[in-house]
Amino acid sequence: MQNHNEYLKQVETYLEDLPVLDRAKILSECHSEVINQETSDLSPSLEYANQKRAEHGFVSYKEKKSFSFMSFFFKFTLIGFLLLGSGVGFLIWKFYPILKVDEKNNRVIILGGLIDIDGEAGKMKVFDEYRFSQDTYTNDLQANLILGQEKDEIIINFNSGTFFLKNSDTAEVKLDCKLSAAAPANSITEEIDYIKIDLMKIPGVSCNVQIPIDKRITLEGLEGSVQLKSPEFNAYIELESGQVAIQPEKEIDYIYNLEVTNGYIGEFETRESPQAYEIQARIQNGSIVTR
Repeated sequence: MQNHNEYLKQVETYLEDLPVLDRAKILSECHSEVINQETSDLSPSLEYANQKRAEHGFVSYKEKKSFSFMSFFFKFTLIGFLLLGSGVGFLIWKFYPILKVDEKNNRVIILGGLIDIDGEAGKMKVFDEYRFSQDTYTNDLQANLILGQEKDEIIINFNSGTFFLKNSDTAEVKLDCKLSAAAPANSITEEIDYIKIDLMKIPGVSCNVQIPIDKRITLEGLEGSVQLKSPEFNAYIELESGQVAIQPEKEIDYIYNLEVTNGYIGEFETRESPQAYEIQARIQNGSIVTR
């Protein structure tokens, strides 16, 4: 039988297109309303999500279509011209930076950066929401890096992108990245107690990283999406904007230290023990959720 957390996770999927703060407020209300009800008495998750959307002035949920840069740009531009009128639209286009198109770098900036479509980096920003695409990532970065007793941490700095973190079956960090630009020659450096990978100069990245058991990874980025699957390692993640999704292993103890300045944090159970792994995450704008 479905439990409350599973039910709320389904409801969250039907709210994912809403602004971060609105979504966090609705999810908080949902938690308060359903936590004391029997799961058998709950209405279908989609029906309940649409009810909450309506209460807050949002239309019903519709399945997302695959992201198309040209389709999105065409539709948004067309709507803008219809609303503003051809005359007013021309004046705004002529004298104000309402819409900026950079064909050379495949980028469209609307409303002073509130909407930013970066085709080269495979990134779309709509207010505080970020989405990433690998369609334009034609460069590779692959490496096997050995950690030991003293050198027990890998540090990755990045500009924007997605990271999928899981356990390594060896003592090696296994790195497999797709990049929007070639990595500089000195991207990977080794010190006495850590290995550092600097991807800050690359506009967009998508990386699968396998971390050895009992080691540590530090991820620091501006905009990103990070997923941790059944981690048996310590993790510290810091983002200015984005989302961290954690899929804990049920039989493993974790100590969570989570903070979101503007956004939402899901439910996490800290179980302290000598064998517990520490998961820390700091986000300015975004969410930390369970999977």
